[in-house]
Amino acid sequence: MTCTTLFVGGTCIYLGTLGDGVPEDIDGPLAALVPAFGDEECEVVLAMIPALLARNCTHIACVGVFAEKLHDQIDGLVEELRRSDVITTFHDDAREASEYFVFVARASAPTLLAFVGDHPDVVDALSRADSSP
Repeated sequence: MTCTTLFVGGTCIYLGTLGDGVPEDIDGPLAALVPAFGDEECEVVLAMIPALLARNCTHIACVGVFAEKLHDQIDGLVEELRRSDVITTFHDDAREASEYFVFVARASAPTLLAFVGDHPDVVDALSRADSSP
């Protein structure tokens, strides 16, 4: 994953795009923030789920207009792979998704991967998320 590092209130978020793929040098537990703004993008996300799970991804947060649909598809895949330890959420609002990612997912997954680099509004929401309650 060719990424930049975003620091939000002491939290390090690895920020990249779907084209960067899942980093091979990072292991979990980790959380992933994935975009769901179009059908093609959702297909790319679905294809990378096994790689995320192989890296011990325990949280997957979907953000975008197709977030609920993608979330349901990921849930089906997670069930097929018998990974009952994985939490999935969906958010159509970038701010809500960012706050969940920084506040909630980070609590049990210290490594945060955000594949939303192609979505400036989500990157902006992430950079504004305040990690102190």
